Amino acid sequence: MTNETVLTIGLMAAATIATRLGGLWLMSRVEMSPFVKRWFKNLPGSLITAIVTPTVVSGGLAEMIAAVAVILTMIKTKNLLLAMSVGVGMVVLTKNFLT
Repeated sequence: MTNETVLTIGLMAAATIATRLGGLWLMSRVEMSPFVKRWFKNLPGSLITAIVTPTVVSGGLAEMIAAVAVILTMIKTKNLLLAMSVGVGMVVLTKNFLT
């Protein structure tokens, strides 16, 4: 890897970190309305749903099994990280062993 490549990667990493920290710093000084707070609180679930739903609907058996496993895991544990991990694991297992 050339020095120019390393410098470019380093500068892009610094720019990415600066924009993220700058956004956090700026938003810590802005008072949000209750509506905006609720919107930000519910946004992650909406994004996950928007990303996952088309895959489940147009997917095959592996995706359907994973979706059921995720739903059951969420009902039982209420742990989002565990549910997502179970879903990914189920897709990997079913694609490797059912096809």
